[in-house]
Amino acid sequence: MACLRWLLVAAWIAAPVATALATPRNFAAGALIIPMDYCYQTAFAPKTLFNPPASYCSYPTRNTYSTDVYGSGVLRAYGLVWRLLERGITVFTIIDPAKKKIDDADFSITMPACGSDCNPVRLNDPAGKLATTFYPDSTIAYRGGPFVIDPAIIDPDPTRNPKGLTDAQRAIEFLKADNLAGAGARFQSVVTHIAQGSFTAPVQKKMVGAPPHLAVLNLADVSGATAGSLKGIWQVYAYLCNSGLNENSNDCSQPCCGTSGGVYPSTQGTVFDEFRAVKDFTSGGLLKKPYGVLVMPHWVAWAGDGTSSPAPTADEDGVYQAAEAFLDQGGRLVANCASIGGLEKAAAWGSGSNSMVRMGAGLLTTRGLSVNGPNYLNWGRQNNEAWGYSAVASPLVQTGDFGLESVYGHVSDFLPNTAAGSFYRLGVQSLITSKSLDGSAADGFDLMALRRKDGDPSKGALIYLGGDDLNPEISGIRLFMNALLFGDYMAPSKELARSSPVIESGKIYQGTYIQPDIAATGYPPVSGHFRRYSQVPNVKVASFGDLSADWDAAEQIPWTRRIDTAIPDGAGGWTQLAFDGSNQSQLGPYVGGKDPATTISNIRAGGLGGIDTSTPAIVPPSKVAGSPSRPTVALVGAADGMLHAFDVTDGQERWAFIPASQLSRIASSGAGVGGSPMVSDVFFQSAWHTIVAI
Repeated sequence: MACLRWLLVAAWIAAPVATALATPRNFAAGALIIPMDYCYQTAFAPKTLFNPPASYCSYPTRNTYSTDVYGSGVLRAYGLVWRLLERGITVFTIIDPAKKKIDDADFSITMPACGSDCNPVRLNDPAGKLATTFYPDSTIAYRGGPFVIDPAIIDPDPTRNPKGLTDAQRAIEFLKADNLAGAGARFQSVVTHIAQGSFTAPVQKKMVGAPPHLAVLNLADVSGATAGSLKGIWQVYAYLCNSGLNENSNDCSQPCCGTSGGVYPSTQGTVFDEFRAVKDFTSGGLLKKPYGVLVMPHWVAWAGDGTSSPAPTADEDGVYQAAEAFLDQGGRLVANCASIGGLEKAAAWGSGSNSMVRMGAGLLTTRGLSVNGPNYLNWGRQNNEAWGYSAVASPLVQTGDFGLESVYGHVSDFLPNTAAGSFYRLGVQSLITSKSLDGSAADGFDLMALRRKDGDPSKGALIYLGGDDLNPEISGIRLFMNALLFGDYMAPSKELARSSPVIESGKIYQGTYIQPDIAATGYPPVSGHFRRYSQVPNVKVASFGDLSADWDAAEQIPWTRRIDTAIPDGAGGWTQLAFDGSNQSQLGPYVGGKDPATTISNIRAGGLGGIDTSTPAIVPPSKVAGSPSRPTVALVGAADGMLHAFDVTDGQERWAFIPASQLSRIASSGAGVGGSPMVSDVFFQSAWHTIVAI
């Protein structure tokens, strides 16, 4: 430690985590409601379903259609919303920001007691085959992120709305026309309700205008890719077809999707275009047309033996570089299964060797992923297997009361490859994570995660969804369609500073913490930055990231780190030792947790914790203590339970120290160093020493 000695460290005071907000909106009688739960929407042959309890599903409408000829209404609802948006009809997504579980109610409609004819809603039945009322109770509740169309909105554009109808009336007219289309009907299985009275509901997202045009990767001529690459396009066909976004045929087993799909550059579909040639994709084709979303399905670009990691081919390099350029200009990327492995340099679970190709570090991780944990197949089927939602009110994860199971794939689930010293980059949101209810199964693997490219809010979002063919799984397809419709949704966060900056030799040193909208699922529980600025202009900026920093220590935490701590020596003193796996038997009793080895590994692989109340101290070489060539370091405490020492020349972490007082709290993410370090040279034990106290 270069003659720096330690005293005990004060406790951390954590910053509160904000709650996701939605905007309350009053909807008048006549609002059209598209239910998205198993009770009030149709669904056929899903792998697993939660059986809605009688308390909220006494009078279901899901059984009003007994044939699956027209598909599952809960999936076709996405296609219906897509087509309504294309026609200029505004659609509201309703999600209760305060709900605790994925199948909790999002809103309800209550009518006063006014006799047998007073029901909260009535069925909208374009075919005229069903009773107009069906719900004898005075209150009905909806789950799963239902959609609502406001009867108070009237599109003034006469080309789109020549009759001057309200949005709700136009949607009903569209459903009537679809019902009369015979074999061309797409949305007969979608149950819709009409509100009998006014109600207030929390609007999570107001959707206006046509959805983004999709670019779908279907490259058959990529050097290095395997034949398995091509089947991904058939899965995308099926997802879109099952959602009603197809033309010419209701048979989703046939090539999809008529005029909905085009092939770049010769034809343009109404929903998506395929890229089938590398030169078209890598020579700027992706940037030439107004594509909003790039879909990378099961695209296998990897070393097939599963043990080596050859350099990517020129074609593969070009594909990844084009995808990153698309993200840089604000486009969204939805990656599924093997494509995640390619983007992140994946390794088989338990292995430190990368088996899939990537041109460098991953886009979500620093050194790649581990994939397919011990219980990756069909997680969610057993009674002790559940899912953890870090943002249960996010529109990206809404599946309502439908069950969710993981499915087989090259990448069914994933985690940073800690064996290679990898960790998630700043800004990653783990949306859905496997969770064991009784601790008997290995859990903690992500099924769905996202991040803005480079953590930059001006760049596009990357969404990773594990699993190969999601078609047997209604919730899996819902997650995919959520990513297409809501992929620009990022749980908001703020970068804040409460500690004072320090100015030393004309340089400004400032620590910050990220106050997220959602609770973190990994380590550290609160992330942050530590930057050095040579100069700060006297102008107003929106965020710390808008300022030009010399370096940011958070972006360069080394994977081969020196982290030390201290434990009692049994004689009233302390023993300093490395906080790593070689000392897990000694550290285990103090670290706690059910798996100390994993805890230690995850903490070592974690990024920089948030810097809230700790003001940094700049420590130059001492004239009397230690070596005169000792590097100048900045010392600062963080929410990861460590006191960090950063080299002021480049921001590299020289070492970190976990005080003994924080060891017992670190497994539960409760550790933190919130005090400001004080440094002094002190003479004792016949020598000068630099002492750090907090």
